[in-house]
Amino acid sequence: MNSDLSNKIETMSLLRQMSEDGSVGSFSVNTIIFLLLISGILFASFYLIKRYILPYLGSRTAVRRSKVFVLRLEVLLWSLFGLFAVYRFLSSSIWISIVFLILLGLIGFTFFRNFFIGLVFRLENKFRIGDPVRIGDYSGIIENIGIRNIQLKTDDEELVFINYHTVSQSNLVKRQAKGRLLSSRIILDIGEKDEIAMAKKVRDWLYQCPWAVINERIAINNSEKGKLLVTVYAVDQASIQQTEEFLKKKLSN
Repeated sequence: MNSDLSNKIETMSLLRQMSEDGSVGSFSVNTIIFLLLISGILFASFYLIKRYILPYLGSRTAVRRSKVFVLRLEVLLWSLFGLFAVYRFLSSSIWISIVFLILLGLIGFTFFRNFFIGLVFRLENKFRIGDPVRIGDYSGIIENIGIRNIQLKTDDEELVFINYHTVSQSNLVKRQAKGRLLSSRIILDIGEKDEIAMAKKVRDWLYQCPWAVINERIAINNSEKGKLLVTVYAVDQASIQQTEEFLKKKLSN
């Protein structure tokens, strides 16, 4: 009887405390509601932007660049929100907050490890859906870039899920996409230099360039006096731009 009476008294005291100062233990209920409200607004805003605004911006290039910008903005705002939330909780009860964070880290260690590595991977924006890649022992096309793993469709038509921790410990290589090469004509200003000698040098530079794809269709011609017209091939537009920058840098040295 005494034990039941004590429990009832403690419960009534807790309820009275909540009604008087809006807190549970050392945590303010108003603070929790405020943080939940802010997180809901952030989640809903970015969901609407990514679902109903980004897909209708026009060209693929504009959509791709906007997605990268929105992702970086989202990471920044969520990071600021996370720091603010941790600060509020630590201000309320530092020991309870520390214990809670440690438990959260231990329980979700695998998830958070893959999540943060994947976040860095997506922010770097070096690989896109549709890129032919080799990850460790697997080769194929990137089907999806998720928050915890990459989905790879192998050459045998198998769908493989590779977590980001595994990706970070493996060699990730963008392969040459057979039959999907892009070409571009680059004009190099060689000035008074010998055209034949420079054409040979440019061909040698292309063999050194890590972004150019070497094949029999590469052409180096004289477009006009003091200029070389170079036809180069690469797996995507970004690689073509890097090839052009590589050749012009070699030419200026």
